Amino acid sequence: MTNPVPSTPVPSGNRDVFRTEPPSFDEQQLARLAMQFGLVGSLTRLDSERDQNARIDTAAGSYVLKVANAAEPAEALELQHAVLRHLERSAPGLPVPMVRTSTTGAPVVVFGEHLARCVTHLPGVLLADVARTDELERDLGRCMGRLSAGLRGFGHPAAHRPDFLWNLDTAQRCTAWLDDIADPDDRALVAGAFERHRARVLPVIDHLRGAVVHHDANDRNVLVHDGTISGIIDF
Repeated sequence: MTNPVPSTPVPSGNRDVFRTEPPSFDEQQLARLAMQFGLVGSLTRLDSERDQNARIDTAAGSYVLKVANAAEPAEALELQHAVLRHLERSAPGLPVPMVRTSTTGAPVVVFGEHLARCVTHLPGVLLADVARTDELERDLGRCMGRLSAGLRGFGHPAAHRPDFLWNLDTAQRCTAWLDDIADPDDRALVAGAFERHRARVLPVIDHLRGAVVHHDANDRNVLVHDGTISGIIDF
């Protein structure tokens, strides 16, 4: 017997997504969620840092169910959807997920105290799990260049987060963790990057063009298939 899923969400309030336990629905509950997006098929759990993800394979294709952390604000999900839909128009063919709406036409549904959504599944394995070649690195650069160019002109209220630790404009806030880098060579490398940012960027930052960027194409957010970049994920 599965646990029932309450129908009224609990507001995220000021909870921290990095300190709030991720959702842990069982397969029957996830299958019921998939039906809200008109999907019936086999289910495979996927790794996630703070959410719960599952791949749904159907006769019509494969999709990813994404159950957000209870502390994730709705505005963050709206921003992600807006980015993906913008890229669909501005950079057609770029290997990024596409949003699938629910059977009622909504991009997000309430699932217990969580918000859930669905995107298309992209083929491939993590870049972290394949050998890096010059051509693969060049392909990654091309994809990220297309992504950045595709985001030109994009704006959304939720993208303006001056207190967000990952905001590149306020990168100097991260110098507080320099001493936590154990390897002295790595620590010197990072310290040098911070120093160049302080000396070259900060004096002119108010005069530079600003834009929404992905800037987290690490080797666990990029997929590879048949020797080429097949997906940029984690928006």
